[in-house]
Amino acid sequence: MAYSQRCHRHCAGWSNIAESDALMGFPYSGDASFELPLSSDTLFLISPGYATGYVNYLQSESISDSVRVTITAGFGLDKYLEISKVCLLKHKQDQAHTYKDSNTRLTRETEERARKNEKQRFEVTVTFPQTSANSSLVINNLSTDLQFFSQRFGDMSHVTFKHLSLKSVLGEISAESLSAVDAAVSTSMAPIEGTFNSSNSILLSTSNSPINVDVYLYNERD
Repeated sequence: MAYSQRCHRHCAGWSNIAESDALMGFPYSGDASFELPLSSDTLFLISPGYATGYVNYLQSESISDSVRVTITAGFGLDKYLEISKVCLLKHKQDQAHTYKDSNTRLTRETEERARKNEKQRFEVTVTFPQTSANSSLVINNLSTDLQFFSQRFGDMSHVTFKHLSLKSVLGEISAESLSAVDAAVSTSMAPIEGTFNSSNSILLSTSNSPINVDVYLYNERD
């Protein structure tokens, strides 16, 4: 994707930088955060390269007009604090998204060394707000492409996604309760688990792992 032509890009610097083994055994860590406007046509998260970790989705009890994304990263080497980026992209067609760049310029020859000796991991929390009308929050579109991330949805029974697309390769996708008009959930080497609700269509796909779900189809007019 040619971000310079299609998107406005802002990358956040790491804050609360620490030298500690408290985060998953990594000697260095840093934090970053973004606010994604609820009014966006599409909210999306992508992670090219070799970044790994997990994303937790939850709904807070606070009323807001934005979705908060917080990231904590653990690094095996201090130089990763400089070459790893977490960016907010705004598409010219009013889409907001968070982008994690984990040294995408690595060549195939250095990939194995990087994965063994220069590891890093991201803990991401995506927090959806409550609505002032005390009704279900409606999100137009949420799309993710997180190859090596697990994605975990908490109790999202008061959130409805009109369009939902969740993608992974090595990460599991699970939901305590997740509702969408149209949903497509896919991974390859990891399971899909939990409770999914849809009023129109739902597609669940994984290649080499089980799908263990409860699926409820309902009519919006009921």
